[in-house]
Amino acid sequence: MRNHQPASDISWTRDAILYQIFPDRFSRDSHETKSGPGIVPWRSKPTAHGFMGGTLRGITERLDYLLDLGVNLIYLAPIFSASANHRYNTYDYFRIDPRLGTLADFQGLLSKAHANDIRVLLDGVFNHCGRGFFPFYDVMERGQASPFTSWFYITQFPVNAFGPFNYRGWQERPLMPILNLANPATRRYFLEVAAYWTNQGIDGWRLDAVADVRGHRFWKALWQEVKTINPSAYMLAEIWGPGRSWIRDGQFDGGTNYVFRQIVLDYFIQGSISTRKFVSRVSKLLRMYPWKKTSAMVNLLGSHDTERLYTVAQGNIERLKLALLFQFVFPGIPAVYYGDEIGMEGEKDPDNRRGMEWNQSKWNDELRDFTKRLVAIRKSLPTLRQGDWKVIQEFQDQQCCVFLRKTKRSVVFILIHNDDHPVSIQIDLAPWVGKTARWLEDHLTGNKFKCEKGKVVLADFGPRSGMILTPVSQAGA
Repeated sequence: MRNHQPASDISWTRDAILYQIFPDRFSRDSHETKSGPGIVPWRSKPTAHGFMGGTLRGITERLDYLLDLGVNLIYLAPIFSASANHRYNTYDYFRIDPRLGTLADFQGLLSKAHANDIRVLLDGVFNHCGRGFFPFYDVMERGQASPFTSWFYITQFPVNAFGPFNYRGWQERPLMPILNLANPATRRYFLEVAAYWTNQGIDGWRLDAVADVRGHRFWKALWQEVKTINPSAYMLAEIWGPGRSWIRDGQFDGGTNYVFRQIVLDYFIQGSISTRKFVSRVSKLLRMYPWKKTSAMVNLLGSHDTERLYTVAQGNIERLKLALLFQFVFPGIPAVYYGDEIGMEGEKDPDNRRGMEWNQSKWNDELRDFTKRLVAIRKSLPTLRQGDWKVIQEFQDQQCCVFLRKTKRSVVFILIHNDDHPVSIQIDLAPWVGKTARWLEDHLTGNKFKCEKGKVVLADFGPRSGMILTPVSQAGA
């Protein structure tokens, strides 16, 4: 392992808006056959084994859709050779799965994405592999004579991978043998994998199941390998809880913020916590990491491992929109799971991995338009991407709260009303706008509100609504 710390600059992530794609389920390409062995109809009920035929060229052909939505960072679930549609059981880490296309197809996607200022993350599944991974296959064939026995956690020989299995599998599944990354040869192999794809020009890695790898040595070596090739590569850790021991320089730039997701679902979708509890949990979350790391966390509300957001919300659009509003104003990288922006439904895996709906008549246009609006607002207000975060006021009885994002040059006020009845509240903004009368504009609606002596009165703050307010010089500005 190298002793020096390579340079690292991920300042670009402050402007990132991430879109997660499940490659088999996003889009077939215009030249791809629509049927064949193992290919099921696009709108079939998802199963653990069926392929729907999504391809890399299909993603490339849909980049205009992503550009229209406004996203600028794509995270691709695994694309390497594997036997399952999720491809977390990889058996060749140096090869694009032929069902998805070729290396040339991938390079074409990467080139067109970069030409349109869209960055691309790959999914690195280095905690476990598939049974067809050549070292594991060698162990099955040769038993104790194999030079790869130390790459895995074998309990008994011969190795049986298709019955009662005698090795450690991911979540006790024989489909995915767990890799021994404490073994130097195993580490070297996966560092070579990371170097190969980083040299292809990708913009970073989402690393799977990082907390399940024993010790931190491999992740530190991986950071060194990737950052030496590309100092601006973004290293994202998949974590489900607090990750203070993982999210630090020399290991990971940020993590999947499932803690954020749970807070948002509890308050906006389920309504299971009070405003006071919500504000308290948000404040605690912001103390969990240094500010630089907080700003690089991926704030997701759905993923291939969770129920669809629309399903969790039982189709309640007003609750959904308020949750999305908070996601897009909060410090960190807002993330959209493919199809959530159009109201796709889905229960837990595998039902949450349905084929993307491209029939626009079946889209929830209100939800998609609102998502696009939030993307545009975040892009237009640098303070939402770079500013500090502060709690200004909390109205427990009215289920309202007011937050501030602030830089040296500008302020943005975020107002949340999470209740079913209109309320009247007065907000004191004098410490940030002074006492000279001025106006505030809501970027969601364009409405303007008079600010008298630093105070704003909202006589009819609508139910399940929010505002993103900035000062303007006059009512007509």
